[in-house]
Amino acid sequence: MSTLTFQSTQSTQSTFHVTLTARWFFVSALAAILMIQTACATSAPSVLPPTNSLLPPSDILQQWDGTWTMNEATSLASYLDCCEGPGENIPLTPRARKLREDYAAISFESSEMNKDANLTHCMSPGIPGMFRHPMFFAFTWAPGRVQITYQSGSIRQIWTDGRSFSERLVPKAMGTSIGHWEGSTLVVETRGISRRSEIMLMGPLRPSPQTKVTERLTVHEGSIETVSAPDYVYNSTGPVKKYLHLHTAVEDPEMFFEPFTYDSYFVNVPVSLNTGFGCKANNRSVGDSPVDLTPPEDD
Repeated sequence: MSTLTFQSTQSTQSTFHVTLTARWFFVSALAAILMIQTACATSAPSVLPPTNSLLPPSDILQQWDGTWTMNEATSLASYLDCCEGPGENIPLTPRARKLREDYAAISFESSEMNKDANLTHCMSPGIPGMFRHPMFFAFTWAPGRVQITYQSGSIRQIWTDGRSFSERLVPKAMGTSIGHWEGSTLVVETRGISRRSEIMLMGPLRPSPQTKVTERLTVHEGSIETVSAPDYVYNSTGPVKKYLHLHTAVEDPEMFFEPFTYDSYFVNVPVSLNTGFGCKANNRSVGDSPVDLTPPEDD
């Protein structure tokens, strides 16, 4: 081992040895930190799934492009479930059935039928009621998120980044939606739905804190029944090239004695989505009626 010799005072030599020792410890510690960071980077799992798992293949996404609206059969079923007939296919609890029967007894031409409907008061129907309305909608994609924009101007976010539901959800009209892909099917679960949202097209049945909605959305190639859309936007009764199948299951022990399941079908139409409704939530003046000064209820 070589010996360093310095022509200096004892104090200078002591200071040099202390400085040299401190630098050696610093370099050694830095090297150890870099080794640990390298090991962690190669072995630690990512917080979120890889980006390529957050979106399905591009050829699947292309099938979802364009504007969608429900077909005639779905439009009719939406009306019958809420507003006419005995509703025998709906697994309602006794209390919920009484509410629905009283509402269905009102004439559809009567203003009483839709006076409390959300869209009458410029409010979003929310989930699951939004998909029971004959309005246009379109999908937008991003890694970890699906966005649905509706003709009424409402926007729904569906998170597909692998997150879980929070233990404390703030109630919202669209709730909190978390989804994942099973092949070409988008599976979505929604919780935390505002009690002011609508379960059906219209009517007195409203969500509770226990309401959970599960949706399975799949696009199919081929034609389905005739298009149901406002004449002033699109008027056609011909076949379409693809359609969207939505299977919905609504669970709420206060309202249903078993999950309420139903199928809806939407067709792809050659129109642009127009969200230019002159109607916003909590509008205090609806139509020719006087301004309503009643404070809105809490969610």
